[in-house]
Amino acid sequence: MRLDDCYRLLEINPRASAEEVKRAHRDLTKVWHPDRFGDDAALRRKAEEKLKAINEAFETIRGWRPERAQDASFASGVRSRRRETGRPAVYALLYAAVAILILLRRPSPAGLVIALVLFVVAFVFIARARR
Repeated sequence: MRLDDCYRLLEINPRASAEEVKRAHRDLTKVWHPDRFGDDAALRRKAEEKLKAINEAFETIRGWRPERAQDASFASGVRSRRRETGRPAVYALLYAAVAILILLRRPSPAGLVIALVLFVVAFVFIARARR
């Protein structure tokens, strides 16, 4: 099942958080549970099929999107490589520039510590961009 179809079936936005996905699954499970349709065998069969599709969509979304990934880069269904590597590189440059400005403006011990922390953060973003 395609990811777009899964989101459409669960009636949620692709940018939905993990909690929203769980809530949508729970709500649709309550609506389409076969026990709600009592003696009508045709409606019961249809509800079973719908519930299987809802469960499959839920598992597909959960398997595709790790719990730690709540940002918009996972929401589109396909991450673009350019966007994935572009943002960390920009952040690395910004943090490095701020660290240099702090070193130039405040060459005190506290300024050196802050600049060092900013350089470490910049290197983390560079490592993320290289992945």
